[in-house]
Amino acid sequence: MHGAILHIDDCPSDGATDSLACRVSPTPVGLAGVPTVEQIVEALRALGALRAQANAG
Repeated sequence: MHGAILHIDDCPSDGATDSLACRVSPTPVGLAGVPTVEQIVEALRALGALRAQANAG
């Protein structure tokens, strides 16, 4: 999934471009302009787990 959740790039690219570019999201059915709801939920859960881990340590 490509995008940013709370200013954290949830799917960082390889940095091949440093200019303004359109981003696409790889989804189970191919490339799309936005991620699926399931991909967004997964990214939010991962972010929550990272924050919980950081707060516990």
